[in-house]
Amino acid sequence: IGLYFVWLGHYTRWLIPASFVGFICWIAISAEDSDPDSPAIPYFTVFMSLWATLYLESWKRQQIRTAKKWGMIDFEQAEQPRPEFDAISSFRESPVTGLQEKYFPDAKRYPVLIYSTLISTMFILTVAFAIIAIYIFRAFLSAPAPKGKVSIGSFGLGSIIGSGLNAVQIQVMNVVYEVIAQKLTDAENHRTETQYEDALIA
Repeated sequence: IGLYFVWLGHYTRWLIPASFVGFICWIAISAEDSDPDSPAIPYFTVFMSLWATLYLESWKRQQIRTAKKWGMIDFEQAEQPRPEFDAISSFRESPVTGLQEKYFPDAKRYPVLIYSTLISTMFILTVAFAIIAIYIFRAFLSAPAPKGKVSIGSFGLGSIIGSGLNAVQIQVMNVVYEVIAQKLTDAENHRTETQYEDALIA
């Protein structure tokens, strides 16, 4: 979280020259009788392209400096295993301490990762089909009624019902996502808390 605020401050400082140049271009455009095709625009786009490149390179350096200052470089190597980490009776020599440590081989983790990917893909497709079905249902309800008849679409309820169904779908799937993501991440059996949190968020 702290690194986010460092980025926010860095980004804000870099916006100062961009906003200054943008303000000058805005004045130049306004002075030309409201003509949107100002000759200042191409120069501004070139400037913003250079600005974006320089900003990203500057942030990379700032990020490394901050991580080094806060002792965040390679801290994962010395991080203790999670209490829930199940080594499945496998041990190896630690590359950090040289002592024997619990180890979950990649040959056992990869099948679980493939399974997690398949489940995630299935849920993505499920949500996509649900959204398509809701929009089709919404279009059906919003269709105009034949002459002399009254339908739900006549009262504008098609859009309201469709939006309501979409909101319900989002809330229900959020609960399902949370439960499934937790179970899949637990099954992946990550060694450290950092690895576990990264996998859960991703």
